[in-house]
Amino acid sequence: MLQRLKDWWSPLHGGPDFENVLPIQIDLSAALLEALVPLSARRMKRIVLPPNVVETKTLPNDAFEPSYDHRTKHLTRDLYGDSWAYWGPRRHHLLTGEPYGWISGYWQVERVKQEIVLPLHNHQALQHYLADDYDIYLNGEGGPNWDTRQHITKRYRGVHNVHLVDSIEQSIERAVGSCSLKVPTDYQVTHHLPVPWLRYLWQPRFDELEGLDAVLYSIVLDARHLLTVSFTITRMLPGHDHHWLPRALDDIDKVMHGTRLTFKALAESHAAPVKQHKRAAASE
Repeated sequence: MLQRLKDWWSPLHGGPDFENVLPIQIDLSAALLEALVPLSARRMKRIVLPPNVVETKTLPNDAFEPSYDHRTKHLTRDLYGDSWAYWGPRRHHLLTGEPYGWISGYWQVERVKQEIVLPLHNHQALQHYLADDYDIYLNGEGGPNWDTRQHITKRYRGVHNVHLVDSIEQSIERAVGSCSLKVPTDYQVTHHLPVPWLRYLWQPRFDELEGLDAVLYSIVLDARHLLTVSFTITRMLPGHDHHWLPRALDDIDKVMHGTRLTFKALAESHAAPVKQHKRAAASE
């Protein structure tokens, strides 16, 4: 009875079940990916196990699919994904029938665009690549912001007097500025053992918490591929972010702390001196 009352009044339910995790391990040619993926507290789908080996260097283009806007249509191969719903008090979701929202996590290999070759373990080069890519994708010809400018310019110049051209141009710039999607700017190097990742936010329309659409972690896997873990945010009940999103962001950090990428070359270089030392000791 006490447990039922607690469930009834508890302000938040759901999210990742950190007591029950699925261990995954994938050989990615240059590195080994290991992750402890928590199951959903309200699992509604069958678990699909990831592959054991993905030879990234020999994957053809048709093995990839275009990603979403928050990854600028990169060619992407999903390794594993799961989703976690966040529900309000029992009395609340009995009335609404919907959770507050969902967090969907995807572990993905991405092919670097335009035949660019990225150096390993260089976060400045990775950040420069990502910043340029978002800028080209959003603001280049045919991109979302380019389309917005074309639409607004056509509308303003079609209904205003040509003698007010200076005022029109100012109005166009204000309208374009308020409607354009923003490129990510908040890049941070995070130290998830044994190698650091680059963390950034997809927050294209607003500066407030409710504008956040995805949290992303990227690392250069090899010269032509990235490994990206993306956590997308889906709101089922807009206006309730303060009830669940801060907790969800903490959960995202916990999930990433269970993600481990070990580069084979680094592991071998660290192991070599130990082997030499043992041989030297044996000869003595």
